[in-house]
Amino acid sequence: MQPKNSVQQGRNFVRPVLAALLIILGAGCSARESQSVVVWTDTPELATYLELFNADQSEYFAELEYHEDPLRLLRTTTREPDIVISLLPTDIRSSDRFRPLDSVIDSVGGAGEFYPDLLKTGEVDGKLLFVPLSFDLPLISFKQPPAPDGHDDSNDIYIELEEIRDRGEQFNRQSGERPTHIGFSPRWDHEFLYLFARLHGLEFRHSGVESFDWNQDLPSQIGEQLASWVQETNGGRDTEHRFVRRYLNDPKQQLLIRERILFAYNTASGFALQPTAFRSNLEFRWPVREGKLPVLEEIIHIGIPRAGNAAGAETLAAWLLDPVNQERMIVDSLKKRVRSFGIAGGFSSRIAVNEEIFPRYYSYLSGRIPPAKHLEFPGRLPSYWPDLRTAVILPYFHDYATGINTPVPLESRLQTWLLRRGD
Repeated sequence: MQPKNSVQQGRNFVRPVLAALLIILGAGCSARESQSVVVWTDTPELATYLELFNADQSEYFAELEYHEDPLRLLRTTTREPDIVISLLPTDIRSSDRFRPLDSVIDSVGGAGEFYPDLLKTGEVDGKLLFVPLSFDLPLISFKQPPAPDGHDDSNDIYIELEEIRDRGEQFNRQSGERPTHIGFSPRWDHEFLYLFARLHGLEFRHSGVESFDWNQDLPSQIGEQLASWVQETNGGRDTEHRFVRRYLNDPKQQLLIRERILFAYNTASGFALQPTAFRSNLEFRWPVREGKLPVLEEIIHIGIPRAGNAAGAETLAAWLLDPVNQERMIVDSLKKRVRSFGIAGGFSSRIAVNEEIFPRYYSYLSGRIPPAKHLEFPGRLPSYWPDLRTAVILPYFHDYATGINTPVPLESRLQTWLLRRGD
C-alpha cells in the first residue's frame, strides 16, 4: 500500500483557490500607483501573506503568479519575475540569474537569527543566492499507552527507531492465523522508508552542475534492516498484507485512536492539519538516531533575479522574514482558516520564531521545538531530484522491505533512469 505523500496533503487542494484569489486582488488594484513586484511561486500560502504586505505599505504592490515549477519556467521563457518563492529552488543551472541576498539577511537581524546549516542550503559557490523561508519535519504520532515500566515519558520529545520497532513488536497480536494488531510497519509509508535510510546515514550530495554522489555501500545494508523489520518483527509480508487488506482502508489516526496500530508516520504540517478531535487524542515524537533529526527536503526558499524590480523584491523578502510579520502571517492564516501550518506550511527559518511564537498558536508544540543542534538539513540537489526520488529511490527501499529476493541495485536503477532522462 502506497499512501499519498503526506508533505503534499495540506497543499494540493488550496493551491488553485489561493492563487486565483491573489490574481483577482491584483487585477482589482491595477490602478494603484505602487511599483509592481511580480512573484512567481508554487506555494499557495503566499496569497494571504502578500495581501497583508500590500495592505501594510503603498510603495510596492505584490502580484502573484502561481506556477507548478517556477525555476523550470524561468529557464524556458524570456519572461522574468521580480522574486521567486519556491520549493527546492537551488537549481545551479539558474543560479547565474540570481543576485546575492546577504543584504536581505542583514536587514532582518543577521545570519545569527537563522539556522546556520539551513542558510547553507541556499548557497551556490559560496554565495547566498536563495534565502530559506520555511521547512518541515518528520513526525511519529501515537496514542499514549502506559509505559511498560511505569515510567512517565511525557516530557520526551524524541523517539529512536529501535524504540518504534521494539514497542511495535510488543504490541503485535494475532487471532489464530489472522493478525489483529500491528504496532508499525515501515512499508506503510514510502516516506518513512526514506527517513529510515537517512537516519542510517544515506546521503545524496551535489557533485556537479546537475549531478550528485552518495555513499553507495549503504543502500543494501539499509534495505536488509528494513526487510528484517518486516520479516522478523511483524511476521513477514504475507502477515502484513492480511492486516493491510482488513484494516488499513481507514485513516491511520483512527486506527491509532482505536488502538489497532501503535505508531504512524506523519509530518509536522500533516499532524497540524488533522482535525482537532483526532489530534487532541494523539501524542507525537520527533524520530531521531544518534541525536539527529533529518529535515525534510521540501524547503521553501526566496530568490531574486538580477533583472527586475530588485528594490521591491528585497523589500518583500525582508517583510516575509521579519519575525513580527511572521507572527501576523500565522494569526491571519488561523483567523481565515487557511489550511496551512506555520509559515508557508512549515517551521520558520528563524530560530526564535519557532521557539517563541509557534507555541503560542500551536500549544502542543510548547517545550517541543527541537534545538538547532539536533536538526540535520539536506544538501543542495539537482533540479530533477523530486522525480528521481519518487521513481527510483523510494521503490528501491520498498522492494527491499517487501522481501523481493534480488532487488536491482540502487546504482543500476539510478543509471538507467538518468540515461532515459538524458542526463
